[in-house]
Amino acid sequence: MANKILLGFVAAAALFAVACGGADGDDDDAGAAGAGGMGGTAGSAGTGGTGGTGGTGGTTTETGHACMELWACAMGCETDACLEACYDASSEEGLQLFGAVLACIDENLCQDMSCVETHCGTELQACVDDTSGGGGTGGTGGSTQTTVPAELQGSWAISTSGDIISARSEHSFGADGSWTRATLIDSEMSGCIFAYAEGTVAVAGSQLTLHMQSFARSESASCDPNAQMVPQELEPAETYTWAIVTDEWDNLALRLTESDGTFVDWYQSE
Repeated sequence: MANKILLGFVAAAALFAVACGGADGDDDDAGAAGAGGMGGTAGSAGTGGTGGTGGTGGTTTETGHACMELWACAMGCETDACLEACYDASSEEGLQLFGAVLACIDENLCQDMSCVETHCGTELQACVDDTSGGGGTGGTGGSTQTTVPAELQGSWAISTSGDIISARSEHSFGADGSWTRATLIDSEMSGCIFAYAEGTVAVAGSQLTLHMQSFARSESASCDPNAQMVPQELEPAETYTWAIVTDEWDNLALRLTESDGTFVDWYQSE
């Protein structure tokens, strides 16, 4: 039976064609969903505090999901709308590299991961190595902190797991307005990628803005906690509408909605 990463790539292929102007057709759902999906409309907003003033952003280069971030996003989807939102949020290079993997799978009629590794290893490695999703040269970040509402404080995560690759990302908000984001991608083919950002969160009513002040990344063969962290370019400030919601199983989630109405549910992390 095909594993989850192959199912995720194959299921995404049809919608990739649609997102890039391909022919219409019935699309398969993506592989097993992680903790948190996209699409739909936002729930009721939480009660926010007084927003802080963000710093000046730097010169922006290309932004959006890099190839592996796009893959992790797509693997967390259960609907066509969710997959399309992942593509729309991706960098041009990330989208092209992801598309190259899908095209290779289709060209070689791969039905298992052995085929993908044999015929598409170069494309897969290029996807893993892609760092196009970073922001520009970075500005000063938001130095003003705010009081974070009690219901927003703590850690909120999304994750997905497959036979070859697993990924997890987590936001943490402090009562004083501090914010961190930790992302781990573990691949049997290329090892671990760990990215860690620190900064502040400004909350004004139902609006939440993240200001990055430091950002670093490491790569290691086996998720070595002592791997060297290499500073990265700062990403621009990100603004969302936020709400605390519950899913059909009564799990608590932080819903972050972008200006176009797409959202991600980040589940409370213990």
